[in-house]
Amino acid sequence: MSRAPLTVQVELLQLQPPGWTFPSDADTYDGAKLLGWANELSLVETSMEALLPQVDQRVAYNLLPDYQRVLGPDPCGRDLSALSFGDQAAIAYSRWTAGGTVCAGSLVRIAAALGIAATVTEVQPWICGVSTCDDEMAPAGTNFMFVVNLPQSSATYFECGVADCDDSLGTIEESLAQCPIEHAAPLHTLPIFSYTGP
Repeated sequence: MSRAPLTVQVELLQLQPPGWTFPSDADTYDGAKLLGWANELSLVETSMEALLPQVDQRVAYNLLPDYQRVLGPDPCGRDLSALSFGDQAAIAYSRWTAGGTVCAGSLVRIAAALGIAATVTEVQPWICGVSTCDDEMAPAGTNFMFVVNLPQSSATYFECGVADCDDSLGTIEESLAQCPIEHAAPLHTLPIFSYTGP
């Protein structure tokens, strides 16, 4: 908690060595001399106290550039300067708090930290003697695949008469959550992204 200038002045006077050369009275020359220091120390403490809520990157209006500097370049290669403050803060928060166990729930939490609702569907292969006749047939190795369902982002579709012959049939803008989830997924897994909504 920050201190008032007069409180700091009294504490500075008490730190002086004992003796008649250094009186501990605030109304002396030494007291007036230390009041300037006390004002500055009080100002520093007040500004530091104002920064305390910015420990959370999502509200780090003054400290976000410092967090981004400490975190280093974005591993997904995104141009953060082109994003809004809210998106930059959400990315910094998700990178700062990332780590630990990786499971379907942790991937959903990565998306949630970016403000994106997501669900994860785990694909199970068909196993003889365990699966039933109405289970979907999935090839072997799909037990290492999972589908991440994300909200539909902006999409551009091919239009006859408008698009050129060499244009793609459509593009979907990648979600902010796709790259962090790809980086967080264990190496032996394959995340498939579906932009149909959670």
